[in-house]
Amino acid sequence: MADVRDILELERPVTPEVSKDAILGIKKDLPKKKKEKEVMRRPEGMHRELYALLYSDSNKDLPPLLPSDSGQGYKSVKAKLGMKRVRPWKWMQFTNPARKDTAVLYHWRRACDEAKEYPFAVFNK
Repeated sequence: MADVRDILELERPVTPEVSKDAILGIKKDLPKKKKEKEVMRRPEGMHRELYALLYSDSNKDLPPLLPSDSGQGYKSVKAKLGMKRVRPWKWMQFTNPARKDTAVLYHWRRACDEAKEYPFAVFNK
């Protein structure tokens, strides 16, 4: 870049003086930066996982003291297994209408769907 400036006869920007301190990275008379925020320390005896759950937001706000009426919250509804009768399934044969041969294929189907057409026949072109 300096060669281009020399050819075009442009003024060079003023560069700082190169010294031993500048090369070694020693800075003189610069005020030290103060911490912007006081870091909240984890109370002694509290596990870090629990502390992270309680104070996970960036503002470090305290968690609410009163429970909310949001219903289940993070809990999911349990599956109610065994509450209804099991639907019977049968091993049935079927033919795919898209095939030109007379191949007979088998798969499991519900007994109530025995008389219905092969469900994937709608995708045949």
